[in-house]
Amino acid sequence: MWTLWPVSQATEKPVLAVLPFDNLSSYRGALTSADRANVKRKRPTDLNAYELFLLATEKKHQLIREGVDESTPLLLQATEKDPGFSRAWTCLAWAYTLEAMWADDERPWREKAIAAAQRAVETDPSDGDAHPVLGHAVGELGDLVGAEAELNRALALNPSSADILTWYSSFAACFGKSEEEVATAERAIKLNPNFPNYANRDYAYAFFMGGRYESALQHRMRMPRKDWNRNDFVIIAGSYAQLGQVEEAHQVVSEALTKFPNLSIEGFALLKPGLGAGERERFTMTIRAAGFPACAPLSAFPTDSSINRLPECMQG
Repeated sequence: MWTLWPVSQATEKPVLAVLPFDNLSSYRGALTSADRANVKRKRPTDLNAYELFLLATEKKHQLIREGVDESTPLLLQATEKDPGFSRAWTCLAWAYTLEAMWADDERPWREKAIAAAQRAVETDPSDGDAHPVLGHAVGELGDLVGAEAELNRALALNPSSADILTWYSSFAACFGKSEEEVATAERAIKLNPNFPNYANRDYAYAFFMGGRYESALQHRMRMPRKDWNRNDFVIIAGSYAQLGQVEEAHQVVSEALTKFPNLSIEGFALLKPGLGAGERERFTMTIRAAGFPACAPLSAFPTDSSINRLPECMQG
C-alpha cells in the first residue's frame, strides 16, 4: 500500500510525498493520532535532504548488510543538508545499530548510534520515535537505567504505538520485567498484525526470553539467512536445543562459527554489555545446550574484571 504523508506546512494544503509503506498502524502506516501531531512539528527545511532520507530508509529497511551499508552515507548527507531533521538522525542511529550487529567490534558503532540518537532527541524532543533508538543505543552499552527512561518517555508520548511497544518488548527482560516481554510483544502484534520485517528480531528476542522457543524460531527464521548476526545465530541455535532439535542446533552452531569464529558462551553471555542477570542466565543455558564453545580468550576480559568465569574456563 502507498501512503501519503505531509512534508510541508508552507500552505493550507500540505505538499504530499508518496511513500511505499505497507501497513496501517506502525510508523510506516497511515496517520494515527500521534502521526497527526507530528504534522504540527517542524518538517525538513531541505527537500533534497528529505529525498535522501526516503532513499536511505528504503535501503535500511531491507535489513541486509548491503542495504544498511548504502543507507549510512545517504543519511549523513541528509543530516548535513538539514541538521535539524530529527527523523534522519533517528534513521542514522538505527543504521549504526544494525552495523554493530555484524561488526567484529561493536562499540564504535554503538557510540556512533548514541551520538546520532542524541541529535535526534535534541532536534525534536517530542518525537516518540527518537527516544527508543537512544534508549536502545545506551542500553546496548550497559546503561539500562537510561534505556528504560528513554523507552518510557517514548511510551508517554505515544502509548499505543506498535513500534514503540515492539522495541520495549525486546528490552523488558533487561529491566527485570520478564513478565512484560511476551505480553508487550503480543500487544504490539495485535495492534499491527502486518508488522514490518524488522520487528521479527524484537519479537523473537521477547519470546526467547519468555521461554516461548517455537515462537522465537518462527520470528527469527524470517530474517535473511545470509545476513544473520550473532544474536540471530544464538537465539536460533538455543531455541532448537531447548526444543530437543539437537541436530538442527548443531548445524546452526557450525554455521555461526564459520561466520563468527570467536563466538562463545563467555563472550556472548558474560562479556556482552547491556544484559540483565536473567538474560545472562538464559543465554548461558541455551548456548551451552546448543553446543557453542564455552571459553573466551583471557585477553577478552578487562584486567579489573569482576566477572566470574565459567568453571570449565578457570585457569589452573
